[in-house]
Amino acid sequence: MSTYDYGHNAGGGNAPQGPRQENDLTFWILVLISFVLFWPLGLFLVIRRFSGSNKQKRAAAQNARQSAVLALLENLDAVAHEREV
Repeated sequence: MSTYDYGHNAGGGNAPQGPRQENDLTFWILVLISFVLFWPLGLFLVIRRFSGSNKQKRAAAQNARQSAVLALLENLDAVAHEREV
């Protein structure tokens, strides 16, 4: 039986790990500097960031729906073939 390591036992506390967290930190530093130098740019970056995450969630949900429909169609096809035999 294999187990999956969720990383709860990794040392370092809440320190960023991996490229995603480093990119997030870099992004938020850029947003902070943008707010200080030219606030409309900072506002635009924040709005764009949160609207992009909604698009990704919608795309993931659509892929999940498509997978579920394909699985259902395959099961119906298998049942139809069993009845023919």
